[in-house]
Amino acid sequence: MIEILGVSKSEFHSSYELKKEQDFFKGFRTFLGDIDFDPDDSEVWMFGKCDETDPKEMEGHKIIEGDWDITEYVDSHTFFKTDDVTVDVVFGKESIFVIIASKEDKQTEISDNILKFCAFKEKQ
Repeated sequence: MIEILGVSKSEFHSSYELKKEQDFFKGFRTFLGDIDFDPDDSEVWMFGKCDETDPKEMEGHKIIEGDWDITEYVDSHTFFKTDDVTVDVVFGKESIFVIIASKEDKQTEISDNILKFCAFKEKQ
């Protein structure tokens, strides 16, 4: 599971700081499908599978079988948008920031779905 490093919430926004790990791509694509993005949409399906850090500029780029090396994603930003939800993903050197804005309160749905592939570090 991807470690959650920080959370910030308001009525229409959720922000998560996640530890940067390779498993992020697969879990995040599933997360998008769980919050009503079309999992077969090319931008969702290709996220992390393109030979460029910006998966939206895929034309003429090589699609790779697995996920692209997440360490190649540094200081880059991408976003996904429906009529009701915008999800921004910002890659830092060691963290990933996921910022979700919605037109209505979706805190419970978003939190429940983030926790399917992320978790807080257990205290030792």
